[in-house]
Amino acid sequence: MSAYNETISRNWGHQTVKSKEEFVDQIKDIRAMLASGAEAKCSCPNFKCEWHGDCYNCVRIHRHYKDHVPKCMQIILRDKVKEIAQAVEFTVENIPGSPGEYWDYLNRIAPPDAETSSV
Repeated sequence: MSAYNETISRNWGHQTVKSKEEFVDQIKDIRAMLASGAEAKCSCPNFKCEWHGDCYNCVRIHRHYKDHVPKCMQIILRDKVKEIAQAVEFTVENIPGSPGEYWDYLNRIAPPDAETSSV
């Protein structure tokens, strides 16, 4: 377990103010993770999405419209939201995303190359 993860575990999963040394350890862990190629593959379950694997533009789109977070982040946030909901005696339900047939229809009617080549 990395020094950063040990710090988080030691605080029962709640991030607290860390020392300069712990901050340096966290950044070193992040650099090592990025250099290793871990988490480089797109984790979005929506394989038919035009921007699947293009995380930079996917996040740009979601930041612009602000209607929901990207599917890959929903996976991370879902458990955290459920914990908060339980604390206030609330329930959480999954709302289905756009059906695969919508993406198939989009690619037939307005393929991505058609729009970019006409600009």
